[in-house]
Amino acid sequence: MAALGDYTSTEAIRACLGVDDSDVPDSYIIDSSMQVELELNLDEWLPDHASIITGTDRSAKLLKIYSQWYCGYLLTQRPMAMVQEFTDGKSGMKRFNLNQDSLIDSALSQAEHYKKLLQKEQGLTDSTVENFSFISISTPTVDPVTSS
Repeated sequence: MAALGDYTSTEAIRACLGVDDSDVPDSYIIDSSMQVELELNLDEWLPDHASIITGTDRSAKLLKIYSQWYCGYLLTQRPMAMVQEFTDGKSGMKRFNLNQDSLIDSALSQAEHYKKLLQKEQGLTDSTVENFSFISISTPTVDPVTSS
């Protein structure tokens, strides 16, 4: 078992998807820079994640679970992560029928669920961006030349 910083472990990521280390080895998860992707994601919406994760309160626990599911989601995005058919040239075995889209949706929805709980716990809300123009057309009610 390898750790992705204090956030989660390779075992936890595989467990949420129902695979084991023969399906997805530790080296695959570590070498694919998943920890960097997780930290960049957290930087976007939870800037103090590094201090939260070292705690033992509810926020730290929610962050650990979010990290597990978000990394699980990232793993489902890697096209060759979970091999479907094993063969040695002579004999072979086919894995259960895996619906990749359903697995992706499930992992993403779990990550979003824990993200919302963590945001609520931290008093954060999703920021909404409103576009507005710095230049606009105005129609004055008074003519500046004639003052009427």
